[in-house]
Amino acid sequence: IKNSAKVNEELDPTLLIQRLKREVAELKQELSIARGEGDENGGGEELTEEVKEQCQGLINKYVAARAVDVKEPFVCGSVHRMRICFRILRDMCLGSARGGGSGKTEEDPLLEMEAQKLRLEIAQRDA
Repeated sequence: IKNSAKVNEELDPTLLIQRLKREVAELKQELSIARGEGDENGGGEELTEEVKEQCQGLINKYVAARAVDVKEPFVCGSVHRMRICFRILRDMCLGSARGGGSGKTEEDPLLEMEAQKLRLEIAQRDA
């Protein structure tokens, strides 16, 4: 007797097409970066404020995501833009490590309320 198990799932064609289009776009982006194309500023000039804001938005979106899909491409457009993104991310990390960052998130009030509730329970227990 021989059993052969296989998954009884069908892949939705539209999902497959979306995934393949995303992969093609990512590969085209990687190829243009590898060839040195798409770096419209030549890699040495300072980028405009608009481009810096786009990079900041991309980094904020990446950092704010709860569950980051590792297969989701991080496309920023050029090597120079990628360096700007890394610089922004480094500054964010160093700022929060030094305590210089804002440090406040939407969860802080909820955490403070929970801490207050626990303090009250401890005070009632000890009384």
